[in-house]
Amino acid sequence: MGNVSSLDSGKVSFLKKFNGMGFRLDEESVSTVGFMNGLRFTISIEGCTYMISTSVRSGGLLPEDEFLKYIVSEVDCIRDAVYQNNRITFIIQKTLLSEKLMNNIVDALREVSELLKKSGFVNVCEICGEPLDSIESYDINGRVFDFCDDCHEACDSYVQARKCLDDSVRENIPKGMIFGFLGGILGAALIVLSVFLGSVSTWLGVALAYCLLLGYATGSGKMSRLGLIYCTVMTAALSYLSCRFAFAIKYFNLVKEYGHHTDLFSVFANMPAIIRNNGMTRDFVEVVLYCCVFGFCLIGGDMLMMVKKRKTKTTDIIIEVPEERHFYTAV
Repeated sequence: MGNVSSLDSGKVSFLKKFNGMGFRLDEESVSTVGFMNGLRFTISIEGCTYMISTSVRSGGLLPEDEFLKYIVSEVDCIRDAVYQNNRITFIIQKTLLSEKLMNNIVDALREVSELLKKSGFVNVCEICGEPLDSIESYDINGRVFDFCDDCHEACDSYVQARKCLDDSVRENIPKGMIFGFLGGILGAALIVLSVFLGSVSTWLGVALAYCLLLGYATGSGKMSRLGLIYCTVMTAALSYLSCRFAFAIKYFNLVKEYGHHTDLFSVFANMPAIIRNNGMTRDFVEVVLYCCVFGFCLIGGDMLMMVKKRKTKTTDIIIEVPEERHFYTAV
């Protein structure tokens, strides 16, 4: 699906459902932009968090905290609301049903736009805060920004673009690692069960890598090169440990049948020697590599997508910011 990573493909498919409402999808930022009651909104997904956002002011003023609390209390399907620069972001209540989630987003768009219009809010440029007709949406480094022509031209130096990027969502690396590890444990459990039952599939490594990627992205709020490296290392480590544990369980059950007294922990600790002494080295290595290689393929695909999206341009001040791509204009 174009330059979309494995984690984002399902999100993009979900966002395509809003095309019928006149929204315009941008796959690279995993966002879609459109209008509701005359206000420009962006629907975006970060990790497992679904959000709608809009850049607005009323009488030249930003919304007060009490007004945002009022919106959250009035709109049932909104869990929280925050603003940064001139953009208000509303967090949608989570639900496991795709149809219910879409209805929540549509209801949130409708009710929020009505409340904002009644309070005199109009769309403004996300940087300068001016209510200009020339405002358009741009994808910068995987995030949608609403710029007027002047501010967009100012971003050609990339200084202002970097400022905006620094103000956007930051990566929570410790939380990402914890969530990634928990996801990896789930994938490792699948490997242990399958190897123990004698059924090794190419999907085992893919499932492990996917659980790691999903866990890291959910916990950190975004996926980065550091996150991909972490998931790669964990894929190798958990593939080895899960296969070792599965072989240990099988050997433990075998020695119990012959009346030998031992414990599973001792068998696991001595597994390298047991594997060598019983001529199982080749079988063990093949199973581990089988899991690793296909997991690496999934992560490698995501890494290639990230590198392709992060092509840079340079100016007098060299700042690594990818090319901006104008993808939506109001009609």
